[in-house]
Amino acid sequence: MARRLPASIVKFVNAQPTLSLANMLEDPWKPRAKRPFPFEEYIYPMVASVLLSGRISATSKNLPNKTDSERWCKASNFNPFLFEWLGAFLVHSNIVERENTAFKPGKNARALQYRDLNACRHAFFDAFAAEIDARTPRGVYRSHFPQQAGFEGYLRAFASAFKGKAIPADRLGNIALAFSELPTKDLEKASGIDSAVGSVVASSQWFDATGQDAFERAMAATGGFDHESDGDDRQWLYISGELEVILGVASAGRAPTNQEFSVCADLTVRASCHHALDTLASLHRFANVEHKDQIITFKLDPIAIKEAAVNPALLSKFRGLLESFQSQLPPTVERLLTSGNADRELGTLHAHLCQALIGPGSPKLLNAIRQHRKLKNYLAAGAPPGYLLIKAQSDPWNFLERCREYGFELKVYQ
Repeated sequence: MARRLPASIVKFVNAQPTLSLANMLEDPWKPRAKRPFPFEEYIYPMVASVLLSGRISATSKNLPNKTDSERWCKASNFNPFLFEWLGAFLVHSNIVERENTAFKPGKNARALQYRDLNACRHAFFDAFAAEIDARTPRGVYRSHFPQQAGFEGYLRAFASAFKGKAIPADRLGNIALAFSELPTKDLEKASGIDSAVGSVVASSQWFDATGQDAFERAMAATGGFDHESDGDDRQWLYISGELEVILGVASAGRAPTNQEFSVCADLTVRASCHHALDTLASLHRFANVEHKDQIITFKLDPIAIKEAAVNPALLSKFRGLLESFQSQLPPTVERLLTSGNADRELGTLHAHLCQALIGPGSPKLLNAIRQHRKLKNYLAAGAPPGYLLIKAQSDPWNFLERCREYGFELKVYQ
């Protein structure tokens, strides 16, 4: 049963310019996005798993490398701006986190790994706090982190007050400030959070000119609002169904459970986006995305499988993953995985860092390095016969770290 709002809040809402969502979204071609469970849409686990696959490196700012991201987006026909937004959200929400030059599952990975509603809540507020902090100038006092400063209670009160209503996008900051100045007891009652646990209402100090902008951008960055435009092209915002579930204003539906997984003779693998992140990450490492939806269609990549041959354990693990879902693999897939193991013994790289020279242990290894998609761009022309020369602007240690990452054995001489 919905909470009964205090009279002061009802009066405040009635005084604001609002539109009824029931009227705004009655157009059958513009249905309101209904997500029975937070982060259910396929784009969240798909982008998280491609980050975890190792195909996209991490920058010093902990974000996905833009060159790697754009290359993957072009190959997968994925919107690069959407990828950039999702990549930042996944990092700021601690669903994934940086480890050296790669990504690993973060403390809130359970939000996608196991469809954990409590982890979804923590992920949202971690991302919200990161966005607020990034847009708060040095020297500006904001009391505490958003959760501790009562932002969760504030958002719950706001979502309850404006449930079923949209507000003008250009008035959001002013409305947020005025709402925070309503009687504290009434806001606490609307939030439904026991004030005995501590502060549950964000103070108005968060909504000065800078704070209003930070709040608006943080809500946009975390998907807290959905938006529609009216006949005059004016933008209207309303609390997203996803955030209503996170805040407890709306009930969550069942977590998705589709576990489809099939390996086909044409080298495609059809897998539900609701599989574990490590399963999807393995597919991203050895396959390319051909179709994106709740069921993702991958196409096994012969080049990626051949490059993985220098690390037989990794390729064997991938084969075991496929066989755990489908014990009898198609002959075409069997041949591809077997051919990947053709040249296991390539030798050892000898690196002389004082000269930035790499001495491969065999002609096969030299050729494998030169043709490797992630390594060949480090190399310069003019190397002595039987050697590889690292470009002057490239970091030799970074090159060697990449070689180890892709399974090549190294010996380094200082």
